[in-house]
Amino acid sequence: MKKMIIAGLMMVAAFAQAQVVKEQEQAVVYYMPKTELVFRFAYEQTIHTAGVYAAYAKEMLGIDEPVMQSDTTYRLIDVATATKASADDTRVFKVLANSTLNTQYIALTKDGRLRGYNEGLKDERRMDERRKAKDEGQVLRPAVIPFMEADMRTTSKKERAQKIASQIFQIRETRMFILAGEVDHAPADGIAMERVLNELNQQEQNLVALFAGKTEVTRMEKEIVFYPTQSEEVVLANFSTESGFGTGESIMLTLAATRQFKAAPTGTPDKKAPQPSQLYYNLPGSVHYSLVYRDKLLAENTAQVAQLGVEVPLSNELFKKEVHILFNTFTGNIQTIYQ
Repeated sequence: MKKMIIAGLMMVAAFAQAQVVKEQEQAVVYYMPKTELVFRFAYEQTIHTAGVYAAYAKEMLGIDEPVMQSDTTYRLIDVATATKASADDTRVFKVLANSTLNTQYIALTKDGRLRGYNEGLKDERRMDERRKAKDEGQVLRPAVIPFMEADMRTTSKKERAQKIASQIFQIRETRMFILAGEVDHAPADGIAMERVLNELNQQEQNLVALFAGKTEVTRMEKEIVFYPTQSEEVVLANFSTESGFGTGESIMLTLAATRQFKAAPTGTPDKKAPQPSQLYYNLPGSVHYSLVYRDKLLAENTAQVAQLGVEVPLSNELFKKEVHILFNTFTGNIQTIYQ
């Protein structure tokens, strides 16, 4: 059975400084990770287009609530939260080969974060990039059936509306006769009938939209990324029911950060520069955050944050035997360690 190793991990009291990497130096260079909070907002855009003959919708077609005024509104639906990690170029480390630490066994991610030592595992998956399929909404955008020349000479708007209403009723009557089989030249087969009925339905919807107006609803997404470094309250974004993101009332992000500090065995901070003969891992801090809009709590969560952590050296005594280490590429801490 593999024996878990928990001894030999020395803790320090302050953040280690980034190491200096010299040009053409024979060393393995890696970075500690940094953590970003990701907020994915789902919202709706609704476009109302007034009917040209909306004033006659009730009188001529019995439509009770036609769109009388064109406008665009927005509605915030939901927010999903996540974290993502990348290499922190302000915390760079190097490892030189020595008698106990074999640099050939060090495995890194594509951007240079520690992945493992003497561990043939695949890269951990990063933040789930799957998105819910965007529902773009089913909206009629047909070309309006043109008026005949006689219609264009009609001077009264109400008269034009009456002619269009008459066309709508003729379409409905034709469809009813086709379905009842009471036409002289019926469609040859089921496919032909379906095409004819679809065309009639499309024509009717085009004309009815001149009275009822149109409503187009589009589901949209916006992703905002925030890099936490301290406890604070900030405006993450602004949202308005009239214009969407960019203006309007504030979406407030409140963060309570907890930094990671560990005391050295002597109780005295270890201020020595990081040693290139050692391998360092990260003890992450954490942040509790909440998101509020119009006094409503949209989201609340706690996340580990790599940049609020402290770098800790692994004792070289650990590498005198065959050891396997797997690092968490999101936070930099040790995930598993065994012989």
